[in-house]
Amino acid sequence: MLRCGTIDIGNTRVKLRFTSFNTEDQSFQPATLSVHPKEEFSLELLKKWVEEHEIKYIACAASGHISVEVNNWFTKHNVLLLSHKSNMPIKIAYETPETLGKDRMAVAIAANSMYPNEGNLVIDLGTCITYDWVDPKGVFLGGNISPGIEMRLEAMHEKTASLPKAELSYSVDLVGRNTISALQHGAVMGTICEIESFIERSSEKYSDLVVLLTGGNAANVSKLLNKNHLVEPELLHIGLCELIRYNYDDFK
Repeated sequence: MLRCGTIDIGNTRVKLRFTSFNTEDQSFQPATLSVHPKEEFSLELLKKWVEEHEIKYIACAASGHISVEVNNWFTKHNVLLLSHKSNMPIKIAYETPETLGKDRMAVAIAANSMYPNEGNLVIDLGTCITYDWVDPKGVFLGGNISPGIEMRLEAMHEKTASLPKAELSYSVDLVGRNTISALQHGAVMGTICEIESFIERSSEKYSDLVVLLTGGNAANVSKLLNKNHLVEPELLHIGLCELIRYNYDDFK
């Protein structure tokens, strides 16, 4: 067993996942997850996590800021810090790769590893909704970014004079019967229609298109979709594991 860790540094939270790689069947074992508020993530916490699990191989996707101390530790311990310059199993065709989110790279790597030689559409339902396409040859073509559901509700309240703040609800119908339900239905059903349109248009280009949903709102949105798709909440972690596999001879 090879002991591995993946780190997802977001703007508000840090997710640490410990996993082992089984050299006999060449597979990563289910991960143990710990989540920490961003302000509580420190070098001491990182070192304790690594020592506790005796982790040797680490990959990190950092969308949020990394402290100087943690970054120096990463460098000293040869942590795979994902960037557009990383040695990775997909090619990046994005026109501005230096601006591409690390989380988007990671989920694209995961999709390509799980469903190689097929067209992949990854939809990440977080604060924003990202749509990312990977072609059957493993080329990241690019993607789109749109407001997440909570952001839509907040924007309608903050950018208007009289619309109230509506809480997110997935108990929606086509028609809202009052202002609150109109806002809730509009935000959620607008998102559903948007996603289904992207899937439909993408399917016209790739007949064997694989659609993967991930992110905090994926499970709830999945229940409302009428288009074929799969839900994989650990997609970013899978991508970072594949980055480790791709970069170290011990995994080949």
